[in-house]
Amino acid sequence: MKTVFSITGVFMLLFALSCVKEEVPLNETSSEGEIILGYDYPIKPGTTEWEKLVNAQEKINVCQIPPSMLSTLTTEELVNTCLRYPPLNNIYAFNNILTGTERLVQEFNGIRELFNRADAYPEMLKVYSRKIDNSSALQEQGASLKKGNYIISLSSIEMILSQIELRTQPDIETQKKVMNELLRGYKLKLNNSEEFKGVGFTTNLLARAAIVLGKDHAVFSSKEGGWPGGLDPALTAPIDEKSYQFIR
Repeated sequence: MKTVFSITGVFMLLFALSCVKEEVPLNETSSEGEIILGYDYPIKPGTTEWEKLVNAQEKINVCQIPPSMLSTLTTEELVNTCLRYPPLNNIYAFNNILTGTERLVQEFNGIRELFNRADAYPEMLKVYSRKIDNSSALQEQGASLKKGNYIISLSSIEMILSQIELRTQPDIETQKKVMNELLRGYKLKLNNSEEFKGVGFTTNLLARAAIVLGKDHAVFSSKEGGWPGGLDPALTAPIDEKSYQFIR
């Protein structure tokens, strides 16, 4: 597997990934300040038990949600559970981020359950909006763990949003709400372009492309391409134009 990122993007990504084994992801907090627990993974990165797992497949296996619990989680809890999935960052380990995301869907029962929830889009969007509104981590000097985790988390949410769009049938009003927030995220990334160059812009473009180009576009059928995600850089301007037209 080979990943193609900009120099800054590689540095920030590798820095965060190298540190993530030392940090247990925190639970999300709702807009009302309530802690959203979700499923508590029994074996977490940074623990002795996690270090004893000999390969990636064993780590994936121990992170599956028991089938008896899947249906008992609220969608809000399920969103938080999916974003705390320990191998989530594996989507960036592929030359094509769409391939990495498809592998996530194949390997994790929690994300498959999320795609079956009618309110998956609005619940994931709530978390994305809170991330945009609370971007203070980007102001930290240098390559801090907090900044690296924020960058990767925001982009991972965008990839999940793109998959919800491609795999469900949202109504136009929901799509417009999502597009408005994605454009807010795009503005945030433009204002912090050094931190997000490369994969950070790719994930936002793909999430918007899912809405304005549709799942049958070649962008989503191609599994090759030197640019992460298989997205031709020449499509950036057309996607931007269609995105702003979409919300008018």
